[in-house]
Formats: sequence, structure tokens, C-alpha cells
Amino acid sequence: MKLFRLFVVVVAITGICTPQVATAAQPPFVGTASGNVALIVQDVALNPGGKLAIQVVDPQGKPHAGTPIKVRKADAIIHHSITGKDGQIVMSRLKPGVYQITSGARGGIYRLWAPQTAPPRATTGILLTDDGGVVRGKRGRWQKAALISGVIITSGILGGVIGYNLKDAS
Repeated sequence: MKLFRLFVVVVAITGICTPQVATAAQPPFVGTASGNVALIVQDVALNPGGKLAIQVVDPQGKPHAGTPIKVRKADAIIHHSITGKDGQIVMSRLKPGVYQITSGARGGIYRLWAPQTAPPRATTGILLTDDGGVVRGKRGRWQKAALISGVIITSGILGGVIGYNLKDAS
């Protein structure tokens, strides 16, 4: 009985101390991708003539002119272009299939559908955000203090529970 109680306490402590991020689900993988390319497939409906509109904007939504766009299929670049003043390009004669479309180091995997065959959730164009870099969050002083005090309080409660259970077992 003592061993069982100890096991339950250890499992409870592990569950409390393990960050949720470590056990969170990962996005579905479609294959391999290099750099910062998204690994989630997005459905896009082609317009008649195999036309596809792509626009590149900055994080504030302003058009990004002069941004290189590459379209790859099966590791081969099939189209390379540069956005105009409005941050857009329109490609034509694309065939349905799965493509990797990138803007600099950003982009994603897209499943292009022929007109009138796309699923309802499909979009009619691609919007890429080119922010020029990755911004990561940073903890402030009060957040660090709240985290440390939470750990101290949790440790005190767990110590009391363990001590009470060990006293009971004697």
C-alpha cells in the first residue's frame, strides 16, 4: 500500500510539473520542408485558365513590392516571379496538384484544385505575410516572479500532502 501511495504522489507531481507545451499535439506533417515553411496543407481553388493570385503583405497588411515568389512541385522550381507594386502576382496555366509556394523564407504547402472541384473551405488566392524575421516572446519580471511563487506554493502543498501521507503510513 505504501508503494502504491508513493507511485500516485510521483505521478501527480510529474503531471503538475510537466509543461503542457511538452505534451501538446504537433501539427500534421505532409512531408519534409526546409526553413520556415508551414507543414499544413491549405486548399486553394484555381480560377479558369489555371490562374492563381498571390499577394505578399507585411505584418501590418501593407503590400510588399519586389518580393520573390517561388513555386515548387516535387523539389523542382516550376515558377519564379517578383511581386509588383501592389504586392501581387498572378500565375496562369497551373495544373491541380500539391505545390510548395514560398516568399523568401516564408510560405506553405498548397493543394491547388481545378475550378468548381475545390472543397468548400478552399480559398481563391494565397496571402503570404513577409515579416523579415521571427519575433519570440520574452518573459517580464512580474511573469517570472509569478512563475517562481507558483512553483514555491505548489511545492509547499505537495510537501504537506506527502508528509501527511507518510505520517499516516507509519
